[in-house]
Amino acid sequence: MLSPIQNAGGLLSADNNQTKASGLSGVNPASGQGFQNLLEESVKKKAEELNKESTGSMTEEEKAKKRKQLRDLCQEFESVFIYQMFKGMRSTVMKSDFVEAAPGRDIWEDMRDQEYAKQMAKREDMGLAKMLYTELSRSLK
Repeated sequence: MLSPIQNAGGLLSADNNQTKASGLSGVNPASGQGFQNLLEESVKKKAEELNKESTGSMTEEEKAKKRKQLRDLCQEFESVFIYQMFKGMRSTVMKSDFVEAAPGRDIWEDMRDQEYAKQMAKREDMGLAKMLYTELSRSLK
């Protein structure tokens, strides 16, 4: 199963060749190293791709497709951001012996946090995706 970072916008995958091809080599998504730079580069790269393809000769149908792609990308960005926020908050909580540690508990909590982040991004609770979309969609109008 891919982590949200690996799944974000289809930019990264478990395959190192695709990671190198995307221009994001040297960043270790699992360690969180350079996470902010990774997100910024990913969004900028996708926005530039959309901008390059957006010309005045595009039909309304093509523009609508590009807007949907951009909206989906912005939601994925917000989802990854929320997930990292949950991960950081969870790391501050002290472990106790009140509830016994189970072998799959960490994995389950991680998957639950990923799903919470996806649902929050879809509902636009934080509004980050909406703000990003507003800024990046100016060239698609």
